[in-house]
Amino acid sequence: MSTLHVKLAPSILSADFARLGEQVEALEQIVCDLDQVLVMTVNPGFGHQQFIHTTLPKIGRARELIERLKPACDLEVDGGIDATTAPLAVRAGANVLVAGSAVFGDRDGVASAMQRLRSALNQRGDGTGLPRQRTVERKQSCRSE
Repeated sequence: MSTLHVKLAPSILSADFARLGEQVEALEQIVCDLDQVLVMTVNPGFGHQQFIHTTLPKIGRARELIERLKPACDLEVDGGIDATTAPLAVRAGANVLVAGSAVFGDRDGVASAMQRLRSALNQRGDGTGLPRQRTVERKQSCRSE
């Protein structure tokens, strides 16, 4: 059984896929009402898991759908994000990254871990270490097809 979770948080309406098998196409009906979409890149439930590389095409499909229907919507990925996987997730289309164990479990400390993440993202070539900024209004309404 597939379940799409919709969360209400202060000023953010988001949807996340609780299971890796969730279909991105399920978003098409609701993305216009969302501010953020979360794609899990591990099986949810506990930390210290390895990034599942087969989620990269799913991130790409989610980004394509978001850009087509509501470009102001953020695409967040959570699970197994570290200096190796962060650039892969960003290249696939994520613009919000959740890195727990890679940052807070780093033997050299949080500052070193954050520097490694920033350095890895800086390898993208734009010098910022961040996904390219979109020039859309946050309150942008859904595009009609």
